[in-house]
Amino acid sequence: MVLHIGWTWISPATRGTGFNHQMKFLMLSYAFEKMDFEKVEFRIDERNIRSRKAVEKLGASLEGILRKNVITKSNFRRSSCCYGILKEEWADIKQTKFKNLI
Repeated sequence: MVLHIGWTWISPATRGTGFNHQMKFLMLSYAFEKMDFEKVEFRIDERNIRSRKAVEKLGASLEGILRKNVITKSNFRRSSCCYGILKEEWADIKQTKFKNLI
């Protein structure tokens, strides 16, 4: 089973505080340890460099780009970067990327 984590809406005032990192730790822990998902995916607009870097800091791997797979409200056809974390990677990612939270 695969879980998709979508948008994270946090205020600009909390950016850079570690809040998003802590929130993602809780979400990933719950997905892998309580719900027993095999994989967690993130799909991010290819142009959203800030979000891509944030997901990479979590230990997610870029698995590919879905080209022009979403039509935005302004009728722009955007491409989505697919990032993923596998269940078997979680223990190592938890220890290395979230060591200050465990």
